Amino acid sequence: MKYKDAVNQAIQDALIGKGVVCYGQNMAAGSCISGLCKNIQGVNVQNSENTLVGVGFGMMLAGQDGVYFMKQLDFLLLAVDHLVNTWNVLRTMDLSSSFTIVAVMVDTGRDGPQSSFTRFQELCAVADIAGFIVEDENDLKTLREELVKPGFRVICVRQSRWNEEL
Repeated sequence: MKYKDAVNQAIQDALIGKGVVCYGQNMAAGSCISGLCKNIQGVNVQNSENTLVGVGFGMMLAGQDGVYFMKQLDFLLLAVDHLVNTWNVLRTMDLSSSFTIVAVMVDTGRDGPQSSFTRFQELCAVADIAGFIVEDENDLKTLREELVKPGFRVICVRQSRWNEEL
């Protein structure tokens, strides 16, 4: 199975029967984020990454699980204030809901200047947030376990591996 399809299937498996609000730019229309969100029920939203991260934290605070599908990791930089400061407030609370950002790392090297940020681990370190990159079958298992687990995390997938066999 191709990487993109395996990640998509793992996400679908993790969402079954959970009542999670999924949203993102073009996640439920057009390319479905190049197939990453194929067959996943969700809401298409505008390009306003800082607001959309804030919405995710707000849903989490209200007890609603949410997953924000982000087309490019680069745009998560626009929400660093929320990642650092909002999460620092929320991490001290006893929350039973989850907020997960699934971001595509455009690591193919040919998609322009606004799609070249690949320093995912450093971003997680700056914000002191849990995060992992899906690389192999073990990571797919972790994705299934973590996607809707209470708390906050960022899961990154690699565009360069999209069509590789996993």
